[in-house]
Amino acid sequence: MFGSIRHFTAIINPPQSCILAVGGSERKVVPDDDENRFKTITTMLVTMSCDHRVVDGAV
Repeated sequence: MFGSIRHFTAIINPPQSCILAVGGSERKVVPDDDENRFKTITTMLVTMSCDHRVVDGAV
């Protein structure tokens, strides 16, 4: 059902100071350390939303 969601941004709800959004994993083909080879890796996008008042020390 949610297979097509790769990443998203979560919305902070008071009194939260930050929230972590974890997207779905996907496999990618990337060059290997050897010259003429490729390898498959699994990547995942992670986004953290923070209340800037807490990060900047205004609260």
